[in-house]
Amino acid sequence: MNISKTVKRAISVMAVLVCMFSLAACGNMGEKTENLEFPKFKGTDFEGNAVDETIFSENKVTVVNFWFNECSACVDEMKELDKLNQELKEKGGEVVGINVDAFSDKEKLENAKKLLKEQDATFRNILISEGEDAKEYISNIIAFPTTILIDAKGNIIGTPIQGNIDHEKNRKKIEDAVDEICRKEAE
Repeated sequence: MNISKTVKRAISVMAVLVCMFSLAACGNMGEKTENLEFPKFKGTDFEGNAVDETIFSENKVTVVNFWFNECSACVDEMKELDKLNQELKEKGGEVVGINVDAFSDKEKLENAKKLLKEQDATFRNILISEGEDAKEYISNIIAFPTTILIDAKGNIIGTPIQGNIDHEKNRKKIEDAVDEICRKEAE
């Protein structure tokens, strides 16, 4: 067997494994996963304002999107995330981006800001600088972009959505879960 066939087989096997994991991880966004609380953290938003886990209490629901600068799929969905943020504001929610690689590098932070500006994305983005459990949670994210929903109590709702939210199925999961959270909040 030549090298190119071996490489092609390895890539095929990896693709199948990634697809299998993605299918297993993308369960029903409308159900809680054991009342899991997002870990406590401290950091700043991209304007330098201090933030911590209490930002979730400001909203009925917060859609948290994990991304990094070199992720083209992450950058490609920014306009859609901004649109979703405008829709969520009307329901008492917000989109918050967490850039996973810019917190320790000023150049990466400036590049992240530039990417957001180029995409006309104005939703809040934060950098987590303190909180070992939060950093560990983020380090376990294996696919980007990944999006989670957090209620006003700081609980993660449902399971992570891997992939772009502009994919119709992913957008529908988010919209349905947001509507369910807002409905329960109103009760």
